[in-house]
Amino acid sequence: MRLRLRGERGMALVMAIGIMAVLGIVGVTVASYSTSATTESNQTQARTSAFALAEGGINNIMAILDLPTNNALDPDVLPKCTTNSTKYSDPSASRTSTSTWLHSTISGGTVDYCGTLIRSQALWYVTAIGNMRNPNSSNSTVTKTLEATVTVTPSLTQPLNNPVWDYLYAGHTGSACDQTLSNNISGASRMYVAGNLCLSPNVNLAQSSVIVGGNVDVSNNASIGANTSMSTRVETYVGGNCRYTNSGAWTACSGNQDANHIYSKLSDGTTIGVNHTAPVIAPPAADFATWYENSIPGPSQTCTTSSGVPRSRAADAANRRASRESADPSTPTTTRPMPSVGAEPRTTMTGPRLYWAHAWLTEPRMRPARAPRPREPTTSSRSSPDSSTSALAGSPYTTQLLMGTSW
Repeated sequence: MRLRLRGERGMALVMAIGIMAVLGIVGVTVASYSTSATTESNQTQARTSAFALAEGGINNIMAILDLPTNNALDPDVLPKCTTNSTKYSDPSASRTSTSTWLHSTISGGTVDYCGTLIRSQALWYVTAIGNMRNPNSSNSTVTKTLEATVTVTPSLTQPLNNPVWDYLYAGHTGSACDQTLSNNISGASRMYVAGNLCLSPNVNLAQSSVIVGGNVDVSNNASIGANTSMSTRVETYVGGNCRYTNSGAWTACSGNQDANHIYSKLSDGTTIGVNHTAPVIAPPAADFATWYENSIPGPSQTCTTSSGVPRSRAADAANRRASRESADPSTPTTTRPMPSVGAEPRTTMTGPRLYWAHAWLTEPRMRPARAPRPREPTTSSRSSPDSSTSALAGSPYTTQLLMGTSW
């Protein structure tokens, strides 16, 4: 019995089992760590992609606000983020559904973006939410939200949408003289005449650009430009014929026309001659719907700040009439009965009495403790109407990204 207990046979198996258990634990740990690192790496990549998408949404917003054809102070340029003029991240914000926002699909993800205009401060609260598929869950997405404040300031200059505003424009056609400049007129403004141009005696157009779609008829001592030097010549385009004096012969108005008192140069500034191809400049189209929408103040946009209530046109007219009549103190007060039987007589006031009664009725903010009694005014005058001012005016606008937050 003692011999059997002292034997060490079987220990190798026990040690082998122990070593295998330890190695198994190490292997499982390494595999788990590797899987966790891969998962975290994929998650980090998804978060980075979502952040980039949100940044793309902010850039899209800036592009929309900077577009020259958009009015950056029009609240409908972007869908609203909130309905109570607060930031999207504000705890008190009344948020709108992202289904009403603008959407873009970029690099396998999506971005939703919006903006809330605070017109009184000329700024936008803009928000963009980037969405990427969660690589570790097929039923969820990774989102990143960026929020920024964008200020809007008026630009003092702007590119013209239509070059017609660069010219004195005459669009009439079909007459012998669609545009006539009368005697002794001189000037240097750009001119566009769609039809025929007639220059009366002693008219001179100096150092400007003249475009005529039809003919040019130059009377005695009239001229376009001067032949003193190249700098005094006028860049002239004439699509039809030209002549000097009524007795002169019509000639195709191209090349050197000094004989017809059209001292012209080409656009290169060094060649003498008239360009026979006149560019067509169309008049601007009347877009009343857009003008109404974008005018501030206007039918769709009220003043951001105001003082008092403007009087009606009828009230102003009545005040003017009363003021004129107040200058005649002899104007009587007449009384006539009401049409209904037994009613009290009605008094029709004119002259000073009407003035004071009307001032009492239409000027409540200036009302004294007691109504003024009708009397002869010492001076004849009328009150100026209340003014209404707008804190923001002008178009187009430039935008500036002030600050941003993300979560």
